[in-house]
Order: sequence, then structure tokens, then C-alpha cells
Amino acid sequence: MQDLSLLQKTFESFNKATAELERAYARLEERFASLNQELEDKNAELLKTIEEKEQTKNYLQNILESLINGVIVTDLEGRIQTLNSCAEAFTDVRQSDV
Repeated sequence: MQDLSLLQKTFESFNKATAELERAYARLEERFASLNQELEDKNAELLKTIEEKEQTKNYLQNILESLINGVIVTDLEGRIQTLNSCAEAFTDVRQSDV
């Protein structure tokens, strides 16, 4: 009879531990879903920012190319970073070489 009581207590203990593990697992799943959603939101935000920057870059490049004057942009060390087609016509430098 004592063995049966011990076995019953062991099963109860096992069932409690199992229930606690299931609750902990459910909390982990919720946290994972929350973090995953946060990551997806950040990725969408980054993609939007990249797209906006690309549009701005294209807009500015179009302005640069439409100027009738040659424009050369250099960095602080004097290295050419970009130039428009008018500047290419007056120099031996090509935008593709920069």
C-alpha cells in the first residue's frame, strides 16, 4: 500500500513538473513570436529606409546630370567621389573609373 502511495505521489509530482514545463514552453513560444514580429517590423522599416535613400540618390544624381556645368565632388583628401557627364567631357576621368 505504501508503494502505491509513493507511486501516486511520484506521478503527481511528474504531472506538476510537466504542467510547469508546458507553461514555460508556452511563454517561450509567445516571446519568440513577439521577437519575431519585432524583427519583421524592423526589417520592413529598414527596407523602407533603403528604398527612400535610393530614391533620394537617384533624384540627386538626375539633378547632377542635368546641370550644364561640369561638377566634380571630392572627399577631404581631394579624391574624386563623383562627377557629372559635363565634367567627364572636360577631364580624362570617367564616373565608372571613380
